[in-house]
Amino acid sequence: MTGDLKECVEKNTGQIMVNEFGQATNMHPLTKVNQPSSPKVQNNIFSIGDVCLSHANEAKTIPSMYQYCYQVIWNVYTAATGGDPAHMQKIPAMMHVVQMLPCGDSKGLMSFNKMLKRDDTIPKQKDQMRDGYMAEHHGDKKAAAANAKNGKDFAGFMGIANGCCYCLPMHISKSKEYRELEKKGVIAKFDAAYR
Repeated sequence: MTGDLKECVEKNTGQIMVNEFGQATNMHPLTKVNQPSSPKVQNNIFSIGDVCLSHANEAKTIPSMYQYCYQVIWNVYTAATGGDPAHMQKIPAMMHVVQMLPCGDSKGLMSFNKMLKRDDTIPKQKDQMRDGYMAEHHGDKKAAAANAKNGKDFAGFMGIANGCCYCLPMHISKSKEYRELEKKGVIAKFDAAYR
């Protein structure tokens, strides 16, 4: 991004800063210090994935993108069709962290929020995901249907981890974590880096 849009790029990471709707902005989403004197939002420029920096500061993974891509897609549609901006949807303030790490051909680790589990099916699952998405990309309708089902199952699983089952080790409670970081002064140190 160059010219007037250059101010929408975070100076340390090179990521596009976005507001709660996924729109490019010159306002830093993670700190209140050193904000521009004339805030700007690019109403027709949106960003998701590893190139953007949102207020959720999410892990740059496919599961993270699944958690907010539909809101941003809706917002792009709303802006492109001249819809009412009041109908735009916000990116979730908290997102789950789901990661799978193969360790060789037959071992692996799965991390879901603060829960870590050894899982020897991880290498096979990662291969199946890769092969399924590549097959769908090449027009395989069976793979597309399987991927759609997996996406629906994943959404259901995320719903459980967001819901009332607070006893689950992977239940989302990052707002509490943020308050703990604030108490320890971590947030203040981060803000000080931008002064």
